[in-house]
This record gives sequence, structure tokens and C-alpha cells, in this order.
Amino acid sequence: MVIFMTIVMTVFSVAVSGLRGTAAIADFFTYLPYNFTIALPIQMIVVAPLSFRLSEKLCESV
Repeated sequence: MVIFMTIVMTVFSVAVSGLRGTAAIADFFTYLPYNFTIALPIQMIVVAPLSFRLSEKLCESV
């Protein structure tokens, strides 16, 4: 999930920048590692605990 989110973030940033062709591909591979280093900690620190708590609440009601 983190990998897919990182790829989508990177594609979006390249699309918004308006670059085309080789420059867009170069930017994609330049920013992919940066986005990955941001997305993984956010996933582990923020999203994982929230989804765990949500799953606990949902399982209590069942």
C-alpha cells in the first residue's frame, strides 16, 4: 500500500509540474526515493495506529 501511494504521489507531482518526455521520467526517478522516505514513516506512525484502533472498535461491535 505504501509503495502504491508513493508511486501515485510521484506521478501526481510530475504531472502537476508540467514536464514532458525525458524530463518527466528523470523527475519521476529523482523524486520517488524522496517520496518513499516521507510516505513510509507517515504510514507507520500515523496510519497504522489509527487503522488498528478502528479495527478494534469494529470488532468490539460484532
